[in-house]
Amino acid sequence: MTIEKAAGAIADATPTWLSRSLNLLGVIVVAYYLALDFLHSVPVLVAVPAAASLLAWAAAAVLPGRYRAPLSVLLGTMVVGGSIAAVPTNGLAIVPATVAVLRLFAEPRRPIWHGAVGGLTAAACLAVAALVFPIPLLGLVAMEGGVLVAALAGISRRQFRTAEAQSRALLEERVAIQEEQAHGAALAERQRVAREIHDVLAHSLGGLVIQLDAVEALLEAGEAGAAFTRVRDARALAASGLSEARRAVDALRDDRPGEAVDGASIVRDLGDLAEAHRALGGRIDFTSSGAERPLPADEAQALVRAMQESLTNARKHAPGQPVAATLEWTPDSVSLVVSNPMVRPVDRGSADPQPGGHHGLEGMIERFDAVRSGSVTAGECDGDFVVRALVLRS
Repeated sequence: MTIEKAAGAIADATPTWLSRSLNLLGVIVVAYYLALDFLHSVPVLVAVPAAASLLAWAAAAVLPGRYRAPLSVLLGTMVVGGSIAAVPTNGLAIVPATVAVLRLFAEPRRPIWHGAVGGLTAAACLAVAALVFPIPLLGLVAMEGGVLVAALAGISRRQFRTAEAQSRALLEERVAIQEEQAHGAALAERQRVAREIHDVLAHSLGGLVIQLDAVEALLEAGEAGAAFTRVRDARALAASGLSEARRAVDALRDDRPGEAVDGASIVRDLGDLAEAHRALGGRIDFTSSGAERPLPADEAQALVRAMQESLTNARKHAPGQPVAATLEWTPDSVSLVVSNPMVRPVDRGSADPQPGGHHGLEGMIERFDAVRSGSVTAGECDGDFVVRALVLRS
């Protein structure tokens, strides 16, 4: 909400019961003393404006601020009628005029010149009435001073309402920002969960499908021994996938940053992925060079997931093609490059049997975006599909 809207909401609000009660009490008191002291002593030309100003005051006290045009008419009636009747009533009728001037200045959405015009009109009407109904100079000055005090009080109230509107707008803006941050955090958490689920399912279940297809083919060929070996490998893969799923769930439940992972463990994890790829019938040449060192848990996990996703994509989109994976350690960075020859659908004789939604690559990129000094690229290069992951030393 902007400051203007907040100020408008304050100005347009229905008067409270306390405000109504005080204004109506003022109308009753002024009307009582006017009737008591001046009912039989003032001419009709004075009684009518006085009565009109009091009626307008009573109506303005209960009228919601959103009715700006009728309210302006009522306030103008209060200014003119009260100022005209003020001098012959010894200043008693000036009360509704000063109330109107105060309100004209006090409403933030009303232009400030409305209040200025109201104050000058009241001052002019007082001066004209003083010419018709002689009054001591001190009395006229006192009435004019009352109008000035009302104007200053209205300006002060206007500033207070503007500050209140600013506070309300800032509060609502802060709440909106907090809600947006909460929404962004929830979305990021959903993406993190989706990445973990995809990485586990794509690797483990994808490998199981390949193993079971091989078992079926071997059984049809009567090679029970080889089929048994494949079943055993499938069972090991399923157990590994279950353990990996449990680790992923534990990681999702724990918001604390993980401990640093030593370089040997990273190389071992990547080597296990390479062995699993070979067990699924793939060919891979994995090498690690350079001095190993510990890495933060998120960087190590990002490298492992990059290798996992690259091998999953190779089995899915380039089955049977050799894969080259290189992990290079330097004093300033750790880089992982995984490449395999591209296989076009036309080369296989049909369209891709397992079209993917590219969620794995998207998740890999998001994972490296979350790493403070990490980056990853994936795409075709000289006929090969190449994934390059880089983690800079912080």
